[in-house]
Amino acid sequence: MRALIDLPDKDRAALQALCRRQTLSRAEAVRRAVALYIAEHQSNQGSPFGIWRDRAEDALAVEDRLRDEWRGR
Repeated sequence: MRALIDLPDKDRAALQALCRRQTLSRAEAVRRAVALYIAEHQSNQGSPFGIWRDRAEDALAVEDRLRDEWRGR
């Protein structure tokens, strides 16, 4: 697919310089950037599994605490 994108002049110049140093085409650099962006923003989306793994409090404890708040306890 072909796409036109608008970049601020400073970003375009920085991209061009980076591509020269790494001997990459701008198209390849943009493809890589898009792939990284997608990978970063798709983690665990659509799947509830593992959503609480990094939390200190158990999900059922949170539910109980919230219900107590709602009941005025």
